[in-house]
Amino acid sequence: GVSPRLDGFACLSQALFMLMENERLLSNLRRNLYPSVGRLLDKTPESVERNIRTAIIRAHAGEGEAQLCRTNHRFLADMLKKLRDSDF
Repeated sequence: GVSPRLDGFACLSQALFMLMENERLLSNLRRNLYPSVGRLLDKTPESVERNIRTAIIRAHAGEGEAQLCRTNHRFLADMLKKLRDSDF
């Protein structure tokens, strides 16, 4: 439910690709994941965090659950689990 036009879409996609390769990046997003994604996408770690948060909020708003937004960590962990459990 996230529009590919949002910067957060690119950040989410890159973060999930990196997490598929190294799940330990999930242990500390601010120190590990956000800077790594930022280097690849030429963004600051703070921008990566904000863009991911905005994409999550937009995704939940489309479902009518804007007030029940998950944290970035919880969302990424849930998406990683779904990707690992799927048959892609």
